[in-house]
Amino acid sequence: MLQRSSIHAFLPSTVHDRPTDKIAQTTYAAFRSRAAFGSLDGLRAVSILAVVWQHAGRPGNAWQVLNAGFLGVDLFFVISGFLIVTLLLRERSLTGEISLQKFYVRRLAAAPGLS
Repeated sequence: MLQRSSIHAFLPSTVHDRPTDKIAQTTYAAFRSRAAFGSLDGLRAVSILAVVWQHAGRPGNAWQVLNAGFLGVDLFFVISGFLIVTLLLRERSLTGEISLQKFYVRRLAAAPGLS
């Protein structure tokens, strides 16, 4: 069972005891237990393809509407930001604090060729 945040102490009990809140808590618990987000791999592939398409473009290309590789870069950074924030929030929920030093050490340890 998830602990209620301090804001719940100020809300009437009918606000945070609704059936939809139970569903949200279950969904949030399932989200927190996931080690990987497979659907994000597809979005990453789309963002990489957008950048490759942009760099492979030729003048006079009939597919000019798809020449938006910068959107692929933006999407890639949004996905990366989501994953980084998720990892940091999980660390905070487990240890009570966020250590950027430990975060970067774990990232370096997971990098291929560096271990």
